Parts: sequence; C-alpha cells; structure tokens
Amino acid sequence: MEDETDIKNNAIEEDVQKRLNLKIMFFSDPGVGKTTAIASSYDDPRLAPMLWIDLERSQSAINSKVEPYTIQDLKNNRPPIKGKISYLKISSKQELEDIISALEKRSSSKYESPSAELNVYLKSKEFKPYLGFRTIVVDNLTEVSRIYLQDSVIVGGKSPDKILPTLQDFGRRIFTVGDVVRELRDIDTHIILTAHAEVRENIVREETISPDLGSVKLAKDVSGLIPISGYIRVNPKDNNTREILFQPITGLIGVKDNLEKSSVGNSQVFEKKDKVLSKLFDLWHIEK
Repeated sequence: MEDETDIKNNAIEEDVQKRLNLKIMFFSDPGVGKTTAIASSYDDPRLAPMLWIDLERSQSAINSKVEPYTIQDLKNNRPPIKGKISYLKISSKQELEDIISALEKRSSSKYESPSAELNVYLKSKEFKPYLGFRTIVVDNLTEVSRIYLQDSVIVGGKSPDKILPTLQDFGRRIFTVGDVVRELRDIDTHIILTAHAEVRENIVREETISPDLGSVKLAKDVSGLIPISGYIRVNPKDNNTREILFQPITGLIGVKDNLEKSSVGNSQVFEKKDKVLSKLFDLWHIEK
C-alpha cells in the first residue's frame, strides 16, 4: 500500500510528464501556414515520430516529409515510419472513432529509449512516447465539426430533407465534438489540433476571431479544453514571417497562454525555416 510520500511523488511525476506533453490548438485562415509550421519539427527527437490524421487534404504542403499510413496499420501495431511523418488520410466520423479506439487499445509498453542527449535535456526524466508516436496531429477540427454535424442529420432523422440540420443536430454536435477533443487531449503524448479561423462582427462592427467550428459555444468549449491555443496570422510588421498570438486579446476567442513564467510573451514570430513546435517545446518545458 502506498504511503503519503509515494502518493505525493507519483503525483509530481505525473505532473512532470503532463508538462512535457504539448497540447496545442492552432487556428488561422486557410493558407497561412499551420500545416507547414507543425511539420517543420517532424525530425525533432522530442517530437518525432508523428502520426498525422488528415481530414483537410493538406499533404501537398508537406509532401516530402510524409509516407502513407492506414487505420489497419494502426490496428496491426505497425511501427511509425522511420524518418517520415506517418500520414493517415480519413474522411468520415467512423474512421476517426476507429482511430481513437485503436489508439486506446494499442500497447504503450514498447518504445524507443530516449537518447543520452535527450535524457540530459529532460533532467533524466524518462519521456514515454505514446504508442510509438510522440506527436499526434489532427488536421483539422473544422472538418471534424462538419462531418459530425453531417452524421447527426442522418442519426437524428429529424431533418425534413435529410440535408439541412435541425437545432437538435447543432446541439448534438457541440457535445460529440467536445467529447472527441477530450479523448484526444487525454492521450499521453503531444497532441496538436488545427482549425480554420472565423471572423464575426457584432452590432457595433467589432470583430471577433475564433476557431471555426460552426458554433461560437463549441469554439469556446474546445478552447477551454486545450492548454494552449494560438491564432496564426501574417506578421503585420513583415509579410515574410508569421505570428502566433497566445495572450488573451480583445477580439480573440480561445487565445490564451498557460505557459506560466516562460518567455513566450504575447506572441511568437517565426519564419518558414523555423521549427515552430521545437521552439514552443522549449518554452513549455518548465522545471518544477
């Protein structure tokens, strides 16, 4: 039976492991560079290997870095593709749920040992990649929201023409997409989610920017589930760079900074050649 010291030490260890895992949602207008920014760190040993679950068909932006991977590969415990992003293309709610189910069933007992250099970096804390993958990317939640609403129309059976969703369908989507995000967030590895951005204007013509999930409430709910949310835009000071906004700023829903006392500040500016996730990992990794 564990004594109080063991319980406390286990709690600290669990907290350290959670801190080592990035849980991030990036949202932006299409074409700004979310996919390229995430894939830039595909060969960082702290983040590789990556499993990329693509609903947006974004492969062309990172074609040289990916190799095809399938749901059956996942179910059969096929190892990650060495030196590449394991790229899994899907288009339906059922496929996404099959992936989540496979991830939950797959054993996490076998993993590649961290390098000596990585162990030094982590202060000798053992970094355990989940299921052989250190990073799981879902690209993107805007499409996830769309296919879940589409499925709700069929399941609910209340739509007069079986095309246009009812109020019940919209309500069902809020709960089901929220549950999917919770399941993904709770996987013990880096989880990177993307979404398009949506601009809304109120009666006094003030603009609000939020993740485009088809519902302001759903955007707020999902943003509350993810420790770090970042809005990516073209840097207004330099068109050749991009800027990620983290701090709560008027007019931005779900943009927040839980990086505590790190040096992240209000935003991070990066160039196309930068390894964006690697930089954020450095900022996120805070010793107790």
